[in-house]
Amino acid sequence: EAIGWGRAGLDTLASLTADTLIMCLPDLMGLPATMRWIARGGDVICASKEVAVAAGAVMRAEAVRTGAQVLPLDSELTALHLLLADHGADVSAAVLTASGGPLLGRGDLTSVTANDVLHHPIWPMGPKVSVDSATFVNKALELVIAHELLGLSSQQLSAVIHPQCRVHAMLGLKDGTWRFHVAPPTMDWAITSCLLGGTAAPASGAELEVNSASVGGSMSFLPLDARARRSIDLARTTMSVGGCLPTWLSAADSVAVEAFLSGMLPFDGIVPCIEMTMQQGAEQARGDCATMETIMDAHGRATEVARHAVEKLVRS
Repeated sequence: EAIGWGRAGLDTLASLTADTLIMCLPDLMGLPATMRWIARGGDVICASKEVAVAAGAVMRAEAVRTGAQVLPLDSELTALHLLLADHGADVSAAVLTASGGPLLGRGDLTSVTANDVLHHPIWPMGPKVSVDSATFVNKALELVIAHELLGLSSQQLSAVIHPQCRVHAMLGLKDGTWRFHVAPPTMDWAITSCLLGGTAAPASGAELEVNSASVGGSMSFLPLDARARRSIDLARTTMSVGGCLPTWLSAADSVAVEAFLSGMLPFDGIVPCIEMTMQQGAEQARGDCATMETIMDAHGRATEVARHAVEKLVRS
């Protein structure tokens, strides 16, 4: 049965009766309907990093008020959520893994094309996430989401490069031991886990045998290179300042990636564009950002600033 199109269709969707809403719309177009759903006490699986970053704190606060659950749908974040369910009270460090993307080990980034970054060696992904993976901004967004939705502090959070994409998250415990979440590089188990309310998915013996074979082989962990550290610094700044700066980060990244994919901005201009936008927005982003309206307003202002940053970088 059709529910309609655009804002009217989303309004109708938010009024339906169901256990869980899966939010996978880009930018913030689905935020009003999602907030109404949470206000009714409905659980949300958030598959949009843009929304989870820009509005994670507000969604979490409303979910606490109504008893709803908001789960980020992502392999690393789902793995982290599962680890926290078992060991959250004892955690001292939380580490997300990054594949390194298609440019791992490449030094010169001035001539990188869209075709270079749209073919990830492990994960089949859409254009936006593929570019974010190549710049490591994807990992910065995940760290902010872990902070906003899973309640971890900036001091607890970090990332490492793990090219095999078998370990999705790691927890360091207060007793000095570590817990790893190991799974195949697919979204199947993460989607199932979220649909089950954030619990580990049961598997048959046959499935376990297949998964055991698929996670075998050597595994390596590499320190973040300069490109990765620059993007992770965006997350550190965002978590430190708080306020509406997560919204500015999300908006700036969307504008910069769009400009790169359209041929306006070179690859090595993406992160500088985000940095320029966030520098201008740092003061504006401070203070109260506790309502959907303030988030939408901040997103609009950040989008305009980011577009001006693109123009400035193109002229330089």
